Amino acid sequence: MKKTTPPKEESGEKKSRRFPFWPFGRAKGPLQQTEASPEEERAPAGTPAGAPTDRPAESETPLPPETPAAPPEIELPAWEGLRMLGKLPAGQAILEGRAEPELVDFVDQLDGEAALLLKQAEDDAPPPAPKNLCRVFVTRDGMSAWAFLFAPPEGEELTAEAVHRAVSAAGVIGGRLEGRVESALANREFFRLFCIARGQPAVDGQDGTVEELFPRERQLAPVEKGGCVDFKDLNWVQTVQKDQVICRLTPAQPGVNGWDVKGRPCTAKAGTEPKLPMGNNVVKNADGTALVAACEGQLDFVKGKFQVSKVLHIQGDVDGSVGNIAMIGDIVIHGNVSEGYTVKASGNVVVQGLVEAAFIEAGGNIHIQQGMMGNSKGRLKAKGEIRCQFMENCIVEARGSIYANSMIGCQISTDESVIVTGGKGIIVGGKVTASNTIEAKSIGTESNRAITLEVGLPAHYWEELRELEKKKQELENTLSQTEKNIRYLESQDAATLSEDRKKMLSQLRLQVSVQRMTLSQTTARLLQMRDKKDHIQSQITAKVIYPPADIAIGTQRMTLVRTAHLCRVHQKDGEILLN
Repeated sequence: MKKTTPPKEESGEKKSRRFPFWPFGRAKGPLQQTEASPEEERAPAGTPAGAPTDRPAESETPLPPETPAAPPEIELPAWEGLRMLGKLPAGQAILEGRAEPELVDFVDQLDGEAALLLKQAEDDAPPPAPKNLCRVFVTRDGMSAWAFLFAPPEGEELTAEAVHRAVSAAGVIGGRLEGRVESALANREFFRLFCIARGQPAVDGQDGTVEELFPRERQLAPVEKGGCVDFKDLNWVQTVQKDQVICRLTPAQPGVNGWDVKGRPCTAKAGTEPKLPMGNNVVKNADGTALVAACEGQLDFVKGKFQVSKVLHIQGDVDGSVGNIAMIGDIVIHGNVSEGYTVKASGNVVVQGLVEAAFIEAGGNIHIQQGMMGNSKGRLKAKGEIRCQFMENCIVEARGSIYANSMIGCQISTDESVIVTGGKGIIVGGKVTASNTIEAKSIGTESNRAITLEVGLPAHYWEELRELEKKKQELENTLSQTEKNIRYLESQDAATLSEDRKKMLSQLRLQVSVQRMTLSQTTARLLQMRDKKDHIQSQITAKVIYPPADIAIGTQRMTLVRTAHLCRVHQKDGEILLN
């Protein structure tokens, strides 16, 4: 490190001049450490570098008491404040060598200027003061401005107005820290950097998010029921209702723009919308805050998207590898349904193989391409029609017609007709009940196996008919009373009606509209039920019927005791006729 040459000692009146008020010395640079002098090494903690110590150096002889001690050589960095600078974020960055290059250049420039001033100084005169006592540095991003103040020469004063002019001249027009200049001057914060202004950084927007409410993959896990684990119910089919929420969406948020200390705008980056896992039959809701199912069905995650399928395809058998199935929609089973398993669907069920002693329930139709061997435990239940090649020892219930090529030992019930005319077309044993007709090629056997045949409207039909007639009468009475009240209020002078009466009149008018609509729907259903009663055929036809056969049409019953060929059993004038 270069040191300033101390003035030579002169005898007589001329003595060396020192300028302790001027803290500059020749330094290598602000980012380089200076070698400590012996005085500094022996100085107590907290003593500034270059300051006088309480004890003299061992290699030096103390001056006589009557002679004033001369100030030591100045071996400080370019300014005393550099040691204090390390306490600030920007200063610490400088000392650690990680400041932006522009700030380092700014510091070097100040250091060089200080060194030049010292070089120009003469022994008998103080060095000249810098031209600009306030220097301003603006960071690269423009988010902050720093000021550096030189100490003014003796007898002069650095005013706040002068500092503000220097700051404005540097282009700093926004974000000034109020009162900071005045505070720095009052505390004589010379030869150190301090922040003079801060900008408003732009705040980038937040990206949108997707919260998935259903797992992408379903794990096969037996369901526990009543403390027991049902290994046939693996709960792997994931079903959803129409308009059910599948994913919740959080839209992207816009950013907030900012500005720098020079008044330039800083544009924020807007948040990006998330990629929506929206597949077939999955749509956004009205306000765009969720993905919902466009229809009811099975929910799957395929190729990065959720999709709702109306049809569930089982490629193999329904057995221990698949378990019980419950589906909102249709089910197509490309294999068999093993004994003891359950298949339920809100739509149709199609089985391309054989059904053993299982339970199949459908909100629509059931179609079994081969047949069903129920072993007295199997059961079929449908709100639509049922078609099956053959049925053996099973229970079958349907609202629609039932079609088969043969029925052996079955309990059959339908609100429509039983048609067994394909193939052998035989009905053997069991009980067959139909609201309309029973048709077969052959009913019973020559071995005299008993069978029961019932046709006519079922008991639940008459119960529903009575309920509809009762409901219609109640609605007519209520509607009549409501209309009467409305006519009374309308007959009053509108000017004299109280607010409560006006509110009541408004409510009665709304009620009468609802009551009329309900009465209309009930009347339509009642007419439909009566029309069905008037047009029902209620008959049994077959090429041959073997005894014993218990036959019932409506409330009339008869027992067939001998074989009947090419027969038609129907009711006329309250009697059962066998033609």
